[in-house]
Amino acid sequence: MNNLKKYSQGLPLLVAFGLSAAIFWATPGLSPAGQRTLVVFVWAIVGWSFTALDATVVAIGAALLLWGLGLTQGQLVLSGLGDSFIGFVIAGFMLGGAYKLTGLSGQMARWFGQRAHSVRDLFYWLTLALVVLSFVIPATSARAALMLPIYTAVSARLPTAGARKGLAVLFPVIIVLSCVTSYLGAGANLLTASYVTSVTGEKISYLQWLLLGGPVGIVSCGVSAWVIVHLFLTKAERNMPFEVIETDNTPVNGTNNRRLGIVTGGLLALWTTEPLHHLDAGMVALAGALVLCVPQTGVMTLKQALKEVEWSLVLFMAATVELSRALVDNGVVAYCMAAFSRGINGWSGELVLVVVLAAALISHILIHSRTARAAVLLPVLVPLAMSAGHSGLLVAFFANAAMGYCITLPICAKPVALFSTAGDNAYTSRDLLRLSAWLLPFHLLLFVAGYWVYRLF
Repeated sequence: MNNLKKYSQGLPLLVAFGLSAAIFWATPGLSPAGQRTLVVFVWAIVGWSFTALDATVVAIGAALLLWGLGLTQGQLVLSGLGDSFIGFVIAGFMLGGAYKLTGLSGQMARWFGQRAHSVRDLFYWLTLALVVLSFVIPATSARAALMLPIYTAVSARLPTAGARKGLAVLFPVIIVLSCVTSYLGAGANLLTASYVTSVTGEKISYLQWLLLGGPVGIVSCGVSAWVIVHLFLTKAERNMPFEVIETDNTPVNGTNNRRLGIVTGGLLALWTTEPLHHLDAGMVALAGALVLCVPQTGVMTLKQALKEVEWSLVLFMAATVELSRALVDNGVVAYCMAAFSRGINGWSGELVLVVVLAAALISHILIHSRTARAAVLLPVLVPLAMSAGHSGLLVAFFANAAMGYCITLPICAKPVALFSTAGDNAYTSRDLLRLSAWLLPFHLLLFVAGYWVYRLF
């Protein structure tokens, strides 16, 4: 038994070495810098998925290795700390602390509790709320920051660890997948619409996007919520009544709640109108959090707010941003796409469509920014599909929708990373892989079927 345990512990190391050797053998046209970057990336994925190492330790170790091998351009190992989303991460935890300290998060939990007769109902009510929110707030990061306090409040009132973990998975998954419903659901949607106009001459209006994305997004989110409910919760947990049981004696302060409501409303207004004023959404979130720490207008001290920040997650995100940049800067993404284009040359039109959408669907593993995925992949995938006789507009739309599926690992999407450390019953990489084993094939089927249905009109 001890020998078997030692073998299982050494298996990830053997897998990492085997994959590293395969990379050097199978990528003769990739630059040495690109090969080394891909090896570091593979080792990081093995560390996240198949070892008990802390995810932040693995991420920082990968960033340090990139720096040590001369594969990153920045002078600082964690230059990713300057990324806009880092402001979102910090501000999200600070805002969550404000909601908790004022007792407003408890009021939100009671609102859902009055409408949900069971834990299953609660999950579906939250799914509906998250889909609606995608029409209001353009940035997934902003939606994640806003919903974090609600998650904290509601999860504290769930009776079992399985239900709490399922809820932690539900929030980021629906936040990410609901992007396709609205023209303003993600920056990549705007980029896709602009690309379609430049290539085909067709313009996609807000209403046209709603007609295309609404049904796809509703089916995607609805089925995903159903899978999460049945994958992470037992039958007894699903049918368990959801009762708002007070877990603390935080007094509700009307003045503080009004202040918090005003700041939240201001953030919503600025996030919604970002195309008009072009203020960085992450810095807007951080500014709002700091306003709540000002003595005369705030609801907490800066010291209280900073205690709420999950600094381990901040470092994790900074390190993964650095890793993602290295994959692009050292030519790994460009090499993979060129090899992909050569590989499908001469295939039938139906098979080309399936492979193009499958490539878009799994692209989040290599490129961790959805906007970057759209910018890099659309000019490759859409012409390939058009040369096989497919509609450029529909292929661009469904390829963009497929790129929005980014829930396989915490590194693949910022909301997924944010909620992966939120609370004591947060999920692991293995939980996400288990979920993707169901949702990834379903979404490929959904997007291929959706294309052919829309092609009829």
